[in-house]
Amino acid sequence: MPTVKVKRPDGMHCFNCNSPVGEADARCPRCGLEFVVPAAPPPQHDRLKRAFAARRRSNRMTIIIALAAVGLLVVVLIPRRTRVPALEQPAAPKPAFRVVETIDMSARGIGRASVTALVRADMPEESLRPALDWLIYDTRAAKPGTRVVWGYLLTDSLAGKVNWRALAIWTDPRLPERLRPAGMGGDATKQGSTEYDLTNTVRPPDSTKER
Repeated sequence: MPTVKVKRPDGMHCFNCNSPVGEADARCPRCGLEFVVPAAPPPQHDRLKRAFAARRRSNRMTIIIALAAVGLLVVVLIPRRTRVPALEQPAAPKPAFRVVETIDMSARGIGRASVTALVRADMPEESLRPALDWLIYDTRAAKPGTRVVWGYLLTDSLAGKVNWRALAIWTDPRLPERLRPAGMGGDATKQGSTEYDLTNTVRPPDSTKER
């Protein structure tokens, strides 16, 4: 059974029998046990290298955990931006109209726009809906993030919106019900995501004069 040397104030001793031994002795002269030569300690630079490597691994793990925590906070706290579906280009030919006013009515992070266009006083009724479709389409093309569009057609640029000739409201179908504009009611008809009203009871009979 091997033993080891221990260093004491008066020199080296056998751990087994406590007798004094020399630095170069391979066996204890008293008990005869062989001394186990302890492994030499690693050089200082090797210990430092291992310490730095362990620290780098620890720092890398800390960074990974911190990035994962930030990513989780982003997913939980930041609302995901809803992609607004694209409108198809109207199939009907584009009637003549001129945009006279565009108002950004965005609220609560939802893109909304009110657009007013001027049309001829003698525009036939069957052309009003295509004109509204193109007005909404052009508005969405210019600002794709818009989720609600009010489109007004006027025959008199000075008469004000209350005298609209035709009106339409397009609403993103994925917009929550509580965030949608109120329906027009009355003679309004709905096709897809657009509500149309071609009958304005407030509009005076002589308001068809174009200016």
